Amino acid sequence: MNPQERKQQNLTAIYEALLHLMSHKPLSMISITELCAHAQLSRSYFYRNFTSFDQIILTYQEQAILTYFRRLPRQSKITLPVLMTQYFTFMQQMAATNQLLIDNGKAQIIVQTFEAAYTLLIRHDRIITVTDSTIHHQPYYIAFFLVQSSTFSFTGNRPAWSNHPAISPNKSSASPPVIPVTA
Repeated sequence: MNPQERKQQNLTAIYEALLHLMSHKPLSMISITELCAHAQLSRSYFYRNFTSFDQIILTYQEQAILTYFRRLPRQSKITLPVLMTQYFTFMQQMAATNQLLIDNGKAQIIVQTFEAAYTLLIRHDRIITVTDSTIHHQPYYIAFFLVQSSTFSFTGNRPAWSNHPAISPNKSSASPPVIPVTA
């Protein structure tokens, strides 16, 4: 096994061990020693790679969502509605895990995961942007999608905004809609 595969295997082991322990008791009651024993990894592994349990979750989830996006059909650029549809599909697949994280007060990590993936896609010029691309970097823009995600990804419903003619994936559109800013 090469070093990259070993690194991924260890990350998966510690993440799954953390989820397993979180399903049995509150996160605040889990010790690093207990987590490492459950994951069959050393405490030094934890301290070399992470500063907190949150970092384990965030690192794993960021890699998972990026892996999911990489497995999708390769296009030079995607529209925002296509990206969000793919994101909602991914979130539905992780609904039980996300609910466990929310139950343990870690909803913010779900937001951070989306922000990291979205920012990376913007940085690599993978999203067809509106004329004023600064909108994509505004906190309210990301928060809008978080609300949509948290509202719909756990129920399996499709967000109502996705049926709007301006952004429906079935409609051809040169660019995604601009969300008006109100002060």
